[in-house]
Amino acid sequence: MKLLFFFTTTLVYLSAHVCAYGLAGGYERMYFYYAYLLDATANTTPQKISSLCGKRFGTDICSFHQFLKYINIPFPTDQELALAGISNAEEPDIETTANALGAVKRLSGTVNPGRVLEGDWNCYADVFPQVGSVIEGCTTKILLLDDEDERRGIGLTLLRKCQVSINAAQAARQTASSNTLINEELRSIIGVDGEIIYKSNVVTLDTGRSVDFPFIDLEATAMLEANNDKTKAIKAALKSFKASDKSNGDGHLKAIDAMTIVRSNIGCIDG
Repeated sequence: MKLLFFFTTTLVYLSAHVCAYGLAGGYERMYFYYAYLLDATANTTPQKISSLCGKRFGTDICSFHQFLKYINIPFPTDQELALAGISNAEEPDIETTANALGAVKRLSGTVNPGRVLEGDWNCYADVFPQVGSVIEGCTTKILLLDDEDERRGIGLTLLRKCQVSINAAQAARQTASSNTLINEELRSIIGVDGEIIYKSNVVTLDTGRSVDFPFIDLEATAMLEANNDKTKAIKAALKSFKASDKSNGDGHLKAIDAMTIVRSNIGCIDG
């Protein structure tokens, strides 16, 4: 019975873990794809983002499905993409597509960073600011175009989609990181009835819809505890989590920090 309980609990935890990070993985793919289109708009064909994708599929610019196949590990099939309801529109809706991708582990799990930016990348988190730099460079070129040039309008629309995607990706990963990894240990300290404080993290999407990605505020939660031992235990849990994550080269906190920097850098660009 104990063994059955262990496996059941483990499966539930892993399922929640996959679903939580799946949404982040969906939005991260949207960020990379719209950066890819912006690169193509600024340079006729992509020069930095997935620049060999077209060659792989015998085209100048990859479709969304081709792009997903190019960067994803494992390689998704047409049937998988169809069953998941993944649109192959040139500019798929960010929220709808991220949610659809996030619901399927194989479509929202591992990304090959060396396919997003051609080359050898040991750390996935490092790719986000590098893509951000490409976005900044492409936007500079777009802003130099005459107002009458249609590429200017297209490019600025794609920039907005990049901004929205990275904002949502960072927020979704922060929510998953706190609510999946921290919640279980926190409950063991404060009990099932203990109050947990959440911080709001509202992202406005390109459709104008606002979505909140609340995450656990450990420090504020610790302040609620009258029991000094519990307060210390919560703060120790936070310190342990940060140390454990830091020891992992592709740690969630490192990715969140990297995306936070990108949000700041490309978020201030306004055409």
